[in-house]
Amino acid sequence: DEGYLNKDDYDFMQEVYDLNEELKPIAQEAHRKVYGYYFKEIEPTPIVNRFGTYRGGYVPAALDPKMDRTRKALQELEMLDTEYRQTLPSTGDGFTKGRNEQFAGPLSLDLRVMTKHIDDAIRFAYVQPAIKNVHKILKHPDFADRLETINPQYMNKMLIPWLNNAARQRTFVPGAHPESIDVFWQTVRKRTGVGIMFANVSNALQQFTGYFPAMLKVEARYLKGALGFYLQNPNKFANEIAELSPFMAERQNTQIFDIQDNLNELLINPNEFEKVQKWATHHGYFIQQAFQNQVDSVVWAASYEKAMAELPTSMTFEEARAEAIQISDANVRLTQDSLNAEDLPAFMITTPFIKTFLQFGNYFNMIANLNGTAYKKIMRDLGWRGNKGKLFMTYLLGFAMPSFVADMIVRALGEGFIDDEEDGIADDFMGWYFGSQLRSAAALVPFGTAALVGVNMLDNKPYNDRITVSPSVSILEASLRAPVTTFLALTDDSKDLSGRNVKDLLTFLSLVTGVPLTILGKPIGYQVDVNRGKIDPTSLPDYLRGLITGKASGQSRN
Repeated sequence: DEGYLNKDDYDFMQEVYDLNEELKPIAQEAHRKVYGYYFKEIEPTPIVNRFGTYRGGYVPAALDPKMDRTRKALQELEMLDTEYRQTLPSTGDGFTKGRNEQFAGPLSLDLRVMTKHIDDAIRFAYVQPAIKNVHKILKHPDFADRLETINPQYMNKMLIPWLNNAARQRTFVPGAHPESIDVFWQTVRKRTGVGIMFANVSNALQQFTGYFPAMLKVEARYLKGALGFYLQNPNKFANEIAELSPFMAERQNTQIFDIQDNLNELLINPNEFEKVQKWATHHGYFIQQAFQNQVDSVVWAASYEKAMAELPTSMTFEEARAEAIQISDANVRLTQDSLNAEDLPAFMITTPFIKTFLQFGNYFNMIANLNGTAYKKIMRDLGWRGNKGKLFMTYLLGFAMPSFVADMIVRALGEGFIDDEEDGIADDFMGWYFGSQLRSAAALVPFGTAALVGVNMLDNKPYNDRITVSPSVSILEASLRAPVTTFLALTDDSKDLSGRNVKDLLTFLSLVTGVPLTILGKPIGYQVDVNRGKIDPTSLPDYLRGLITGKASGQSRN
């Protein structure tokens, strides 16, 4: 009557009802498979107004925890009781249940809750039946007894938690203060990650080291052939893979961000600054993603080609293709890392505070698992005698070369290849080779980098003599220091504004605003030190390299 709600609003409301109606059949079929019966449906109630007659429909009734914390506590108790009574890991099926009076209360009117409902409904429809099937296998007496003889801890400490994470798609657990402390550390980790990785050329080039561990799964000749096809038409190559593999389609394009963005545009009407923040969050890793997508596509295609060539001829083409797709998906996941909930190690699924100290650690966990599995397989199937060459190649491709080449990329774009003692580069080369592996080996263990402090103190680089447990913590420290050091540099005549001051200040602004201004600290900080005479570029290429990376070569430092 007041004119706030118009025909567009009612049309949109009916479209939301219709979307839920589309999800209902697959959810009903999954419910029948899991529980043996269909859940009770809420019949649509037509809505008639001056804009016409709307069929109506269903949306989930979600309590608003901010308006009724008592109801929230009761809801959490019911959830715990349900999980205690049901041994089957569940994706969550609250949307299939009616609401009784005990849980009547203020409902959330935030339309963004719909994205969670869409996720819940689709996970229940497609994941829950598979969870039930896997759970039947795990609990089968023959399987369970055999597993018990191998290791009594595997069932409850590894497989059931993994199944729960796959069901819930959980990548962290709430801490003691989810609405304050958790949010703070999640924000710090997200913004520092974007700040570090945004347009990080060095890290992007390191993605190519993924070809080395891939060679543990597929021979170089297949990779070479796949790379040749990729270079002919990258987009077509990637699209053809995505059509065959839902896993690769999801890995290259995450469409749920688009759904959330559309709702945010509708509800929040963000200003230009908020749009920049959102763009930075979604595209902070754009250059790494571009390089990694190339490696993923080539590894997948090479694995597919190898599998199709080696699978038994007794299989039909459709059977062989389905098997080859599964093998290819697995090879990408096992050699190029995966951040899916079901692929994360148990120690990574923890509170946001602890996850901050494990930032970027999943890659090294993948390397540890890949190498450990490869060594065990060789020793179990072939033994030590006569297979030293295979063991050496596993070490070289799975660990040594990724570590060494990644270190060489950093050196080439950073301080360069300096002969410290000016006695020939051979001994320095060996130091780089084994030093890179030592640092990588420390990273394989959570908090293992702390063990390197004693080793680092033996060199002549004071900057690496501190315990650095997390990039986020280091950046948070620099950010807290930045306002004070910058103010002193600008007001104290005895102090100069250094490139480090500029980088710290822009890092601080990145952390506060969520806009990756850290990238500007590299060229500006480098130029400030050039102007101060602290850096004297040896050539134009050296100067341009310094502007891009923000790092001075060893020869240019004064």
